[in-house]
Amino acid sequence: MRLLRRFDEGTVATLLMAGMLLVMSAQETSRYVFNSPLAWTGEALRYMYVWMVFLGGSAAFSDQGHIAMTVFSDMLPPRRRLYLHLATDTLLAAYVVLLFYLGVQATMRYHHYPLSVLDWVPYSVVYLVIPISYATMLVRIVARMKRDWQDHRGDSMPDFTQKAVV
Repeated sequence: MRLLRRFDEGTVATLLMAGMLLVMSAQETSRYVFNSPLAWTGEALRYMYVWMVFLGGSAAFSDQGHIAMTVFSDMLPPRRRLYLHLATDTLLAAYVVLLFYLGVQATMRYHHYPLSVLDWVPYSVVYLVIPISYATMLVRIVARMKRDWQDHRGDSMPDFTQKAVV
């Protein structure tokens, strides 16, 4: 749990984006300055982008940055709104557990397949981001549910726009 408190998907996604910029610069320099393009850059960029998207999505979930339709829930009394959010988070947690499981299966299935140009890297490295990002999402969902329930028990209604703290 302490490791996840220190793990910031947004920072990792930002570092990946910076790494992508460096790889793109190397690609353009090798191609147009030295007239000898690097073979591995396109594949590396593609998979760095996949990692950035999954980790960025997890970071947005942590900050509650995803789009939410709140027209209906805003009309409910505070207690019913709490129950609706807890039910929604429970369904979301179940879906995230399913995606985590499928991500683990995909990671294990492609462990023995090498990437095409970077043949020393197994394909499972690409798929590993799926269970990592969904595990962090699940932890954030459970933490948000726990916080909301504790706020409810303390006779104050939770602020559903607050950032989830793990």
